[in-house]
Amino acid sequence: MNKPGKTIDLRGFLAELEADDPASILRIAEPVSLDYDVTAVAMELERQGRAPVLWFDRVGDGRFPVVANVFGSRQRYARALGVSEDKLIEAWANLGDKRLPPKMVETGPIRDVVLTGDKVDLGYLPIMGHFSEDGGRYITNSIVVAKDPETGVRNASFHRMQVKGRTRVGTSLHSRRHLWNYVQRAEAMGLKKVPVAVVIGAHPMFVFGSGLWKGPIDVDEYEVAGGFFGHPLEVVPGRTVDVEAPAARAFDLRVVA
Repeated sequence: MNKPGKTIDLRGFLAELEADDPASILRIAEPVSLDYDVTAVAMELERQGRAPVLWFDRVGDGRFPVVANVFGSRQRYARALGVSEDKLIEAWANLGDKRLPPKMVETGPIRDVVLTGDKVDLGYLPIMGHFSEDGGRYITNSIVVAKDPETGVRNASFHRMQVKGRTRVGTSLHSRRHLWNYVQRAEAMGLKKVPVAVVIGAHPMFVFGSGLWKGPIDVDEYEVAGGFFGHPLEVVPGRTVDVEAPAARAFDLRVVA
């Protein structure tokens, strides 16, 4: 079992996983539709009692591969943490108590491709339709990072986002959650916006420490992510908002020309 922190991005984690256990990743080279096909494959495999990581090389007209089902088994959770499956809960709890402040760096792989202004188009990403009953295409594995409007403490939380246009998405802010609290207090302070960064395709340790870990509102979840990694999370300044982003490459951006 690998120790946590050996890799810092999702692609590195998947490369290690495939090298150690080739059957854990199912690669699909044939083109599939942007809508419904990926979800249909995952659900059919679940019906069969199978849960490999799904790697689609060609989804619609997209320029990126797409991975799904990364968290389809407890064994992969345990592997990311570097423990056996029977130690998963204990290891998760212990790492959640650790804090390592993030390290600011000037640049990183996440800056390899930057699109701003008129070049921004959500259609650039392989954002899929999952079910015919849905209201549109959704980003289903996005982590929204925002800062407390008073303290600057960072919160990270999962949000399902519906595409509303080239540059617009919609999501639900659940009451009694931290991001909802930020918005309510920002409005009371006369602030018109709560800037956010959206992280897609991160290493499992970032997902565990930021998106899935739930703690007090005064704890910076980038510090929690550092505790899960076992070293400070490297972050870069936001280009258009005052919210830092992880410096490691997101999964989708490797193949951008």
